[in-house]
Amino acid sequence: MTDPVPVAADWQRSLDGAWAFSSNGTDDFRPIGGPGSWDEAPQFVDQATAESWSSGTYRLEVEGRAGFDAVAEFDAIRWGGQVLLDGVPVGVQDVGYAPIACDLAGLSTAGRHRLEVRPRSWSSLPRFETGDVQIPCGEGHWFGEKAAGITGSVMLRWHRGAFISGTRVVPQVEGPACDVIVDVTAKAGWSGDLMLQALRDDGSPIGATSRRVIRVGRVGRVGRVGESGSLRVTVEGLALPGARLWSPEQPTMHRMVAWLQTADGVVNVREERFGVREIAVVDGAFMLNGRRRALFGASTMFRAGDFRFVADEAKLRPYLGTFLAGMNATACQAHMHPLTRSWLDLCDRLGVLRIRLGFHPMSANPPFTAHASRENPMRVATIQCASQPADAAANLATMRTLVAQAAAARADFAIFPECNLSGYWFLRNLDERALRALAEPLPDGPSARAVARMARETGMSIGAGLIEAAPDGRLFNSYFVAMPDGGFARHRKLHAFEHDAISSGDSYTVFEDPHGITAGILICYDNNIIENPRATALAGARLLIAPHQTGGCRTANPHLLGLIERRLWDDRARDPAALRAEFLGDKGRGWLMRWLPSRAHDNGIFVAFSNGVGIDDDEIRPGHAMVVDPYGRILAECDALGGGMAVADLDLALLEHATGAEWMLARRPELYAPLTVPTGRERSAREMKFRQ
Repeated sequence: MTDPVPVAADWQRSLDGAWAFSSNGTDDFRPIGGPGSWDEAPQFVDQATAESWSSGTYRLEVEGRAGFDAVAEFDAIRWGGQVLLDGVPVGVQDVGYAPIACDLAGLSTAGRHRLEVRPRSWSSLPRFETGDVQIPCGEGHWFGEKAAGITGSVMLRWHRGAFISGTRVVPQVEGPACDVIVDVTAKAGWSGDLMLQALRDDGSPIGATSRRVIRVGRVGRVGRVGESGSLRVTVEGLALPGARLWSPEQPTMHRMVAWLQTADGVVNVREERFGVREIAVVDGAFMLNGRRRALFGASTMFRAGDFRFVADEAKLRPYLGTFLAGMNATACQAHMHPLTRSWLDLCDRLGVLRIRLGFHPMSANPPFTAHASRENPMRVATIQCASQPADAAANLATMRTLVAQAAAARADFAIFPECNLSGYWFLRNLDERALRALAEPLPDGPSARAVARMARETGMSIGAGLIEAAPDGRLFNSYFVAMPDGGFARHRKLHAFEHDAISSGDSYTVFEDPHGITAGILICYDNNIIENPRATALAGARLLIAPHQTGGCRTANPHLLGLIERRLWDDRARDPAALRAEFLGDKGRGWLMRWLPSRAHDNGIFVAFSNGVGIDDDEIRPGHAMVVDPYGRILAECDALGGGMAVADLDLALLEHATGAEWMLARRPELYAPLTVPTGRERSAREMKFRQ
């Protein structure tokens, strides 16, 4: 029989909230909220007092629980200090800016008890002859506020005879699995079972429960977590079947519940959240989950270094989710030693990578960016080809031939045109029944499974387009990317016009490609609305996948596109110059050059443009698949009068100072509200496409 997993919340209580504070050593205590609003504290408001103050006290009344012992855990007490229960010292923090856990054995008596914290002041810290403080939290030139105080959350943890003083989960992407390191402390000899259970965020179990029989010898009074005498238990290779990997695009978090129990029942419970991920630097390239990844972020020195800020989720959330996102940031360089739990947890939930470097002078901390190794760039093959209408088998055969060519060119990513699996322009003439007959589900339809097999076999990511049959019965013009590690991304065209029965999508698509870049997808007309590439870049995309079926289009506008005569295509072997002139002119490449490079340049991203070529119902597509760099320059282009591909290496270092990316740092979002206000002149893409 499986042991029920106890609820960690029943064994802990947050002590954040209504503390009281006195700065003068008297009983003149004033209410103070915390953590997060410590700026109300007198010692903070009065900087002069903060510099010299050494006798202030934080106080909180707590209720005892008969039959239970307790431990109080502080994220941090700035500059260190003393903790007392009912006037008796129970712990001291000498390190200066680190967590502390104190045994509150007195709380085993029912009734109200007085918990106090007496932090040290900055001026009272021991110093070297140079004037530098003798604690690892700063240097002689430390800047900013120097007030003492409780700078992180405080948690009261109940137990009976033994408690888990620390849990660390070390994930392994292969498997996936994890090692779990557990510290157990007891005030007297104790033996029992250590239990571990991984859970999904919804509480459902991942794998089996682990049981380990342990024995803890007698130790003295507990003053700090990890004090000698505690038992450290390592459980290796705990399987996590089906656990999803953590990434900034999909910040999936799991829960590890650890508990102690004897024949008499549960003794203590602790829960930690963790993401399944591995981070490393290999040959100068940053690696996330074994794949190269470009990092873009900003230093958090100026705002997140303020302890009033990092302890308050209401302030942190818009900072991480809006400010950093507005700077295209998927990573941040942190200057907190250590980072408080609230900061770490929120970064995990919002999908922000934390890069913590050693503390350096302000002048040595430029805004943080990093990129994959120049010696090992990502290689993209963007493809132009013709598709057979309503013939997925023939179109898959075409894909296999071109995928093999891309693999021979050692490409990491093969990008096919819009609707290459279903065919495109003929769709407008189908009745709804025929349209539904050729639609396929994603990701489990036959074409998607076939492309996924190609991805696994070649080690490439492969993008392809078709008409999707959604579970709710709607149809979409969709584009999907199958990745060699089993990953899958799908985009539904935002501005669909091909058929009345095809719905438009309602969300942007940004995903992490396992070859080391964050990519976004916009299909054909999506790219013509300039807000869409900008929104995709702001969501973190560094490569825009832009599958098209464009050029050679019928239009009544004499300044826009126009049909390419069928006879020129049919006669291309005898007279290639005539067809090439049309392909290069305003019906083809000339029109693309008016806008396509600007999508890359203005957003500081790479753009991989794929396109149909040749007969597409009653129109002729001009191809010109190309890769554009973040400066709007053409890296590679296919000029074939038929199927082919453009292959280019993406030097991710170009992203670091691209003009558009730097311009985007100067954005003023408060001015852009009119962009979201309807003007009354909006029209559907279908109406715009087919109006005469």
